[in-house]
Amino acid sequence: MHEISLVRNIFRTLEEEFPADMDRIRGIYLKADYSRTCSQS
Repeated sequence: MHEISLVRNIFRTLEEEFPADMDRIRGIYLKADYSRTCSQS
């Protein structure tokens, strides 16, 4: 599943950018907007 790798990459990036704040992170909310990629009939 690609979702797992996305979440892992997000956490890795957060750990690199905000190492002192990792204990405050409780969740990550993702929104996928497919309206731009869906073909209009």
